[in-house]
Amino acid sequence: MKLAEGHGIELESGHWIISSGWSNPTPWHTHREEPEDKIEKRIRKIIDSVPSLERCIFNLHPRHTN
Repeated sequence: MKLAEGHGIELESGHWIISSGWSNPTPWHTHREEPEDKIEKRIRKIIDSVPSLERCIFNLHPRHTN
Protein backbone atom coordinates (compact mmCIF):
# COMPACT_ATOMS: atom_id res chain seq x y z
CA MET A 1 0.00 0.00 0.00
CA LYS A 2 1.24 3.48 -0.91
CA LEU A 3 0.12 6.83 0.40
CA ALA A 4 -1.18 8.75 -2.62
CA GLU A 5 -1.62 12.11 -0.86
CA GLY A 6 0.15 14.91 -2.66
CA HIS A 7 1.70 13.09 -5.62
CA GLY A 8 0.85 10.78 -8.49
CA ILE A 9 1.07 7.02 -8.15
CA GLU A 10 1.13 4.64 -11.09
CA LEU A 11 -1.29 1.74 -10.77
CA GLU A 12 -0.65 -1.76 -12.15
CA SER A 13 -3.17 -1.08 -14.93
CA GLY A 14 -1.00 1.72 -16.30
CA HIS A 15 -3.39 4.32 -14.95
CA TRP A 16 -2.29 6.98 -12.50
CA ILE A 17 -4.07 8.30 -9.42
CA ILE A 18 -3.65 11.65 -7.73
CA SER A 19 -5.14 12.42 -4.33
CA SER A 20 -5.60 15.40 -2.09
CA GLY A 21 -7.58 15.51 1.13
CA TRP A 22 -7.31 19.28 1.54
CA SER A 23 -10.54 21.26 1.61
CA ASN A 24 -11.60 24.84 1.18
CA PRO A 25 -12.67 26.54 4.46
CA THR A 26 -15.57 24.93 6.34
CA PRO A 27 -17.49 25.88 9.48
CA TRP A 28 -15.39 23.32 11.41
CA HIS A 29 -11.99 25.00 10.78
CA THR A 30 -10.03 21.76 10.49
CA HIS A 31 -6.25 21.69 10.04
CA ARG A 32 -6.43 20.68 6.33
CA GLU A 33 -8.34 23.68 5.04
CA GLU A 34 -7.03 26.51 2.91
CA PRO A 35 -8.36 29.06 0.40
CA GLU A 36 -9.27 27.79 -3.06
CA ASP A 37 -6.36 29.57 -4.77
CA LYS A 38 -3.92 27.63 -2.58
CA ILE A 39 -5.78 24.37 -3.21
CA GLU A 40 -5.56 25.06 -6.94
CA LYS A 41 -1.78 25.48 -6.69
CA ARG A 42 -1.53 22.30 -4.61
CA ILE A 43 -3.56 20.27 -7.13
CA ARG A 44 -1.69 21.69 -10.15
CA LYS A 45 1.59 20.62 -8.54
CA ILE A 46 0.24 17.08 -8.10
CA ILE A 47 -1.05 17.04 -11.70
CA ASP A 48 2.43 17.97 -12.90
CA SER A 49 3.76 14.75 -11.31
CA VAL A 50 1.90 12.46 -13.74
CA PRO A 51 2.96 11.85 -17.35
CA SER A 52 -0.55 11.83 -18.88
CA LEU A 53 -3.95 13.02 -17.72
CA GLU A 54 -5.70 10.72 -20.21
CA ARG A 55 -5.14 7.76 -17.88
CA CYS A 56 -5.41 9.62 -14.59
CA ILE A 57 -7.91 9.12 -11.75
CA PHE A 58 -8.57 12.19 -9.61
CA ASN A 59 -9.39 11.62 -5.94
CA LEU A 60 -9.99 15.16 -4.65
CA HIS A 61 -11.87 16.40 -1.63
CA PRO A 62 -12.71 20.11 -2.06
CA ARG A 63 -16.25 21.23 -2.58
CA HIS A 64 -17.23 23.81 -5.18
CA THR A 65 -18.32 27.12 -3.62
CA ASN A 66 -19.58 29.12 -6.61
